[in-house]
Amino acid sequence: MSRAFSHFIEFKSMVNFSIFATMKSFRYVFAITALLASLGDSLSQVELVDIRNPVYEFLKESQVSGYLEEYNSSLAPVSRRQAAIYLSRLNAVRNSLPPSYRDRLNYFLSEFEFDLTGKTNLQNNLLNRNYTPGKVRTTHLYFYADSTTSFFADIEGSMYYRNKNEADDDGQLGYGNYGFGLRAALFKAVGAEFRYKKRYELGGGDDSFFHTPYFGMTNAGKDGFRENKSPTQDYYYYSTTQNVTYPFDYTSYSGRFEGYLRYSAKNEWASLMFGRSRTVAGFGYIDRLFLSDNSDPYDFGSLELKYGSVVYRFLYGSVNGYETIISRLTGHGNGSSNGFPVPSRELSSKNIVSHYLGINFSKAFRLGLWESVVVSEQPFSFTYLNPVSFLTSADLSSGDESTTNNNSLMGIEAEVNPADEIAFHASLLIDDLTFETLFEDDSLNENKFGWQIGGMWTGIPEFSFSLEYTHLDPFVYSHRSNKSTFTNNSYSLGHSLPPNSDEIALLISYVPDPFFKASLTLKHQRSGYGVDVDSTGRVTANYGGYITFGFGDAYLKPYKFLEGMRMNRDYATLNVSYEFVRQLFAESRIEYRRTDLPDEGTTQDDLLFEVGLRLSL
Repeated sequence: MSRAFSHFIEFKSMVNFSIFATMKSFRYVFAITALLASLGDSLSQVELVDIRNPVYEFLKESQVSGYLEEYNSSLAPVSRRQAAIYLSRLNAVRNSLPPSYRDRLNYFLSEFEFDLTGKTNLQNNLLNRNYTPGKVRTTHLYFYADSTTSFFADIEGSMYYRNKNEADDDGQLGYGNYGFGLRAALFKAVGAEFRYKKRYELGGGDDSFFHTPYFGMTNAGKDGFRENKSPTQDYYYYSTTQNVTYPFDYTSYSGRFEGYLRYSAKNEWASLMFGRSRTVAGFGYIDRLFLSDNSDPYDFGSLELKYGSVVYRFLYGSVNGYETIISRLTGHGNGSSNGFPVPSRELSSKNIVSHYLGINFSKAFRLGLWESVVVSEQPFSFTYLNPVSFLTSADLSSGDESTTNNNSLMGIEAEVNPADEIAFHASLLIDDLTFETLFEDDSLNENKFGWQIGGMWTGIPEFSFSLEYTHLDPFVYSHRSNKSTFTNNSYSLGHSLPPNSDEIALLISYVPDPFFKASLTLKHQRSGYGVDVDSTGRVTANYGGYITFGFGDAYLKPYKFLEGMRMNRDYATLNVSYEFVRQLFAESRIEYRRTDLPDEGTTQDDLLFEVGLRLSL
């Protein structure tokens, strides 16, 4: 693969552009560079940068490589203003950046031009018939901007072909998404955004609409087989519940939206936000232990405070939940574990309260502290609305019955950069902790932990390598009430692993220029699962492998790690994306999964292939 030259000479382009047009584009980029020092962040915007934007990957690699020491990746999303500050600081040291980093920086200087400079010289406005072709220009359906107000309207669409060979769902499928986005800012203090997306199918079986995914191929390393499942199916296990009547109509979720209203004080020392969006917390390089993007967006209000190298975020939100029961349909293994969790009803309410404190002690050391409480079907209480409190203590003070029905979690993590181009992180999640039985073997699962360690290396130009190990004890993220699980729509709010599992994952990313990206993700996972049910339907054992069913964790017997029916999974996922015209992508994914059930002596091989086009204007 050829390497991009310095932007002072030319941009690498797979589409032929004239020398005159290319040189004209260089003048635009040079104009941005000249204005950065004088304008700084005074013209920046308060809207958020979507957590799937590739600018986060670029900022993280720049931090690990030693070019952006103040960046902290533990909280996202950040505002366009904050992203512009990071880009301007990288631009100040651009001469020390590798050629591929400079090319990627130029790309984002165009995308965030208005946030950096207040100018729209590199922005195309289709409805105003203002369009100049070029890979250094960003195109919008429409925009308006002046000294106090800005408004941007965009559209998106995709079309994919999927071919897969899976245990319970073979065949071909054509699908896609289409939608629009609106964002606006007023007086550089108030921002709003609304995005709507609808799915469609182009062919396949009668249930193709039911299996049409939303996640798409832009989430490198995610489980494509999981993405096809309904929210209530446990995506790691063979489904034996086809004859169960679900009380919910999932086909009604044919359209999704995200939207919020956000206020930010000058210099963003304080900000308030209300709406529906995605948010993450944690240092995980491949997947996050605390809050991840594995579930759907949800409604919440948040308060964020910043002072120097300290950032604090408080969140109070509402998620979707279901109470689960055990179906006695036979199917798992040798028949001893013949129970399978299925939803019985939708919860009337399920809320999540969370806060995170992140501190950059130095270029080499960052620390994060996190707490969260999930509360189900309880009246609104100001107990959890106090952002300056310990949530676990507040939960304990809410009463014995309420505390038993709630799910409290806490965590601590750290990231270390011992030298340029290398970083390590370690995270500890505490689901339940009882000091009296901490070192006893028969503690009846009163102590449940998850932990993660990982490393990232950027020593080879255009490449980044991430290696991560994650361990989840039995019943982590689940809850004995089967209501207050750490889930939204039955998808984990934390790591994608089910409880009673571990994983070692390797992610190799190759980005030679801003228009091409290839990533290879390799994973090996081990899980223990199963629920034993006697002839009367009584649960006699739950091995803690289902995130949606935690009954019996402290009532039946103590369980060891990986006890129960054993399942091993191996994944290999290759994602390739090529932006052959600015904001028009050709994408493909090949994903292989091998599932080994040693208790049954069976192995299942699944293969998924996708290819398609995505437009984002």
